[in-house]
Amino acid sequence: MTKRGKQVPAAAQAPKAGRALDGFFFAGGRAGSRAALLAGASAIAFAVSGSPEAEAACTGVAQTISILNFPGPVIANGGNVTVNANASVAGNPTGVLASACAIGTLGNSGGVAGAGGAYGGAAGGAGVATNAALTIKTLTNGGKIAGGAGGAGASSMFMGGGGGGGAGVANAGMIATLTNSGSIAGGAGGAGGTGSFQSGGYPGYGGVGGAGGAGVSNAGTITTLTNSGSIAGGAGGAGGAAGGWSSVVGVAGGAGAGVSK
Repeated sequence: MTKRGKQVPAAAQAPKAGRALDGFFFAGGRAGSRAALLAGASAIAFAVSGSPEAEAACTGVAQTISILNFPGPVIANGGNVTVNANASVAGNPTGVLASACAIGTLGNSGGVAGAGGAYGGAAGGAGVATNAALTIKTLTNGGKIAGGAGGAGASSMFMGGGGGGGAGVANAGMIATLTNSGSIAGGAGGAGGTGSFQSGGYPGYGGVGGAGGAGVSNAGTITTLTNSGSIAGGAGGAGGAAGGWSSVVGVAGGAGAGVSK
C-alpha cells in the first residue's frame, strides 16, 4: 500500500491481533490487565451474544477458557471450545451453548456449570446445550459438567412449586461422540415453597419440590457414548411445609435420570 508516493509497511496496514498470555491481554503492542478489560468487554459480549447476526457469524475461531468463573454462556462459533484444568465457566444461564453455530470439539478438563434458578420456582440452566439441527462432533469431559439447581418455590397459599434442575448436557441436536471420564450431573430440584397462611382463615398448602435434572438429557441424537466416569441425575427438591392450620405438605420432586431421552 502507498500513501503520497511512499511505501507503507504491511504491519501498519492492519492492527495486530490480540493474544492471551498469563492473564494479560496484548493488543496493538500494549499490555493491559485482562480483568480490567473483561469488565468492558463483557458488556459488549452480552449485548451481541443474543444477536442473530453475531451468532450466525460462524467464524470457526477456537475458544479457550483458562480462568475460573469465566462468565457464560460461551457461544459456539463453529470452532473448538476448550476449558482448561483449573478453569471454569459460570453459566448465564447455560455454560456452553450451540445456539446458531456448531462446535467441533468441546473439551473440558475443568468445570462447566449452569446457573441456579431464581427464587419463585425458576429452572436451573444446563451445563452444555445444543439447539435442534446443531452438532457437537466430539464432547470429551475429564472434569465436571453440571446443571444448575432449581430455584426454591415462593411462599404461597397455592403450592409454590420448586424449579426443576438443569441438565448437565441438554442435547436437542446431535453429538457424534461423547466420552466422559469425569462427572456429568444434573442440578437438584428446588424446594417447594412453604404454605402461607392467609387472612380470613385460609390454609397454606406446601409447594411441590422441583424435579432433579438429568445428567444427559437427549432429545436429539448421540451416536456414541462412552462413560468411565459418573453420569447422574440431580436429587428432587423437598416438598414445602404447610402453613396456617393446613396439614398438606408438598410432595418431594423426583430425582433426575442419569441419561434420559
